[in-house]
Amino acid sequence: DILIQVGASGYETYEERITLDENIIRDITLIALPVEQGAVSLTVVDSETKAKIAAYVYDKDTGGILGQATKDTPLQLTGDVNTSRILRFVSSGYIEVEQLITYAIPTAEVTVEMDKVPVQSGTIYATAVNTGSTALDGVTFEYKLSTESSWKPLGNDESTTGKSEAVTAPVGTSIDFRASKTGYITNTGTGVITNSESSVTIVLEEVPPEPTT
Repeated sequence: DILIQVGASGYETYEERITLDENIIRDITLIALPVEQGAVSLTVVDSETKAKIAAYVYDKDTGGILGQATKDTPLQLTGDVNTSRILRFVSSGYIEVEQLITYAIPTAEVTVEMDKVPVQSGTIYATAVNTGSTALDGVTFEYKLSTESSWKPLGNDESTTGKSEAVTAPVGTSIDFRASKTGYITNTGTGVITNSESSVTIVLEEVPPEPTT
C-alpha cells in the first residue's frame, strides 16, 4: 500500500491510498481553492483644491467602464485579493489619469488626484481713432468683462498713440472697452479673446460746437 499526494499552489491537495498492482494509471483533477475577495474604494479629488469631484472609471486593458465615483459616494470595486489592475479616470475639464490599484482586505482606500485641463488665454487691446481713422492721443481707456457691470481703468500703451494696454483673459471671453477724450463723445467697443492677440477699434466723434444765437 502507498499514499499518493498531489498538490499545487492555489489548489486543494489530492490524496489517495492504493495497493500496487502491475499497472496503475490515475488521471488526477485538482480543485482550485476558493479565492478571497478583496476590495478597493476610490475617491477622486481636484489636485489643487482637494475637493471631491465626479469621475468615470474604466479598465485600461479592456476599455470597459467599471462605474463612477461621485462627489458624495466613492466607487467600490471587488476582485481577487492581492491582484492588481490599471484603471483610467475620466472627468470633464480634467486631464485623464491612469492608476494601478490592488484589491485588499480590509478595503484599500485610494484617493486619485486629477489636474484641470489648462485654460488657454489670449490678449486684446483697444485703439481710439477719430472719424478720419487717425489715432488719438490723451485717450482715457476703461474695460470690463461683458458679464460685469462696473468699468475698470486701463492704462495706455506708451509705445503707440491711441492704444490701450492689453487685457489678458481665457479664450472666448467677451471684453467691453470704453474710450473717452476731452472734446470727443465717449464711445464703447466689444471684442472676444482669441488664441492670438486681437484688437477693438473705437471711433470717437468730436463734440459738435455750441450753436450760436
